[in-house]
Amino acid sequence: MKEPAINSCHPCTACCVWTEIPELGKSRGTPCRHLTIDGCGIYPRRPRVCREFHCYPSEFGDSKET
Repeated sequence: MKEPAINSCHPCTACCVWTEIPELGKSRGTPCRHLTIDGCGIYPRRPRVCREFHCYPSEFGDSKET
């Protein structure tokens, strides 16, 4: 399997739910308060943990390779 490009966003937004984000007081498994219908509402200024998240879409059922 080819590794996706780092920080390449996909429409699943799993990272916005399953990532713990201490800077935002967000625990793992709860949707981020900045998650919108279009994705991250603070994408240009998102916390470091979000910027460094490595997405593997195939783990979430997305068979597309990037």
